[in-house]
Amino acid sequence: MGFFRKLGKAIEGAVELADGDSYGTDARADKPPVAIRTDASSLADLQLLAATSNGRLGRATVQWTEGVSAVEEGNADGYCTVQMGVRVRELDGGFGPCVAKRVLLPRDAGLVIGAGLEVPITRDPATGALEGIDRKALVEELRPLFAEARAEEAARRSVGLGVVATALREGLNDLRQPATVPEPSATVEGVTADQWLQARRVLAAGRIPPAVLDRTLAAYKIPAGRWPQIDAEWSARAAADPALAARLANL
Repeated sequence: MGFFRKLGKAIEGAVELADGDSYGTDARADKPPVAIRTDASSLADLQLLAATSNGRLGRATVQWTEGVSAVEEGNADGYCTVQMGVRVRELDGGFGPCVAKRVLLPRDAGLVIGAGLEVPITRDPATGALEGIDRKALVEELRPLFAEARAEEAARRSVGLGVVATALREGLNDLRQPATVPEPSATVEGVTADQWLQARRVLAAGRIPPAVLDRTLAAYKIPAGRWPQIDAEWSARAAADPALAARLANL
């Protein structure tokens, strides 16, 4: 594999390692609810939360996520905008429709967010409609997971950079290898490619009297009277062998 092609594939693999799976499809909202994680709230928890907040607070399950921007409100790397599709968990155990919401989060929180995660939300007490993601509560819930998420991301990036470094080393080694000149196959009637080329060079000068032609060619191991056939065969081989054709052209 060529150097740049090899490097390109390595970088592609490194990006996949660092960024993970791509998020969502055009039909995301029509998909059935994803399985909620085992640490999600029970129905009793949801009912208690709704009762104590007068219907203002609730929980939703993330269906998909999308990183929208790594720089937001003048904060480079510190915060990122995450767009997510969520389904409200209803008090009867069902799910509401998938709704897309954006939320500005610390970058570490963006590393933790994923499908199946339960997130805190705010609702319209009168209608029960989803108003938005409770950002402050979400960050506090996810904060204990930040250190582990950072370590996992660093490990993924380290693996990805290692792949690129290996490809660079292999590619540079490939470039340092001397170009290999294919060896012409065997001989033609005992005449090697070098002998044929040397005879060609002498004949190209055009100063060989016919009376001494066979004696001259014999110096290159060419049997008497066989030059036309040997020359034709080697010429055919040169047509199929770029390296040999180049040598012939440089006579």
